[in-house]
Amino acid sequence: MTRLCSLTIIGIGLCLLFCHVVTVAGLSIDAKKIRAISFDVTGTLLATKEPVVKSYHDAAVWAKLPDPPSQDELKKAFKIAFKERSIESPCFGGVEGISGREWWQTTIQSVLHHCGRDDYTKDAFDRYFRRVYQHFGSPAGYMVLEDAESLLQSMEDVGLVLGITSNTPIRHMESVLPMLDSFHDKFSWFTCSQEVGFEKPSREIFEDAFEKAKFWLGDENLQPESILHIGDS
Repeated sequence: MTRLCSLTIIGIGLCLLFCHVVTVAGLSIDAKKIRAISFDVTGTLLATKEPVVKSYHDAAVWAKLPDPPSQDELKKAFKIAFKERSIESPCFGGVEGISGREWWQTTIQSVLHHCGRDDYTKDAFDRYFRRVYQHFGSPAGYMVLEDAESLLQSMEDVGLVLGITSNTPIRHMESVLPMLDSFHDKFSWFTCSQEVGFEKPSREIFEDAFEKAKFWLGDENLQPESILHIGDS
């Protein structure tokens, strides 16, 4: 499976539709051989509607947390907490065998800890956590990137099978994409690191996507070079 940076998504897509050979980052791709395209989600097809730390701060104000952390505090704390938690429990809890909700609950507790806010009551934290978790599990948190939908439709129109291969949590596949004007209907397969237990760029997650692509194309002899992955990892 050939992997390309998401920054080139529109250019690559147009070349695949109208050219015979595409050359990107030193790679030559025979567009005629491409039968399926795999996409990352966040940063490739979707983006948050506002900076993550603003959403975290607004949730703290809404939850009436005493001395709510500032956006600057949250920015530093989130970076540290997310990195620590991803090492402790990779794939949003998929390796550890816990739910994504549990993973985020512990992570957000760590964010507040790194902001120096360890003294909130359980009720206060629960209000805050639920607000954050609801926001990023709903259309309020995300937007479809410009031109992404029309590009996907053009790819479908020429017979390409589309799928998702992503390190994002399961609920992006099961909740967020369906709520964005049924955006999920454009994809045949969904491979998620939280389910597979491996993150991109690990071989295992791409092997899972490859097997699903073979099913949807109905071709057990499908070759890896017939699938293109567009994403940031």
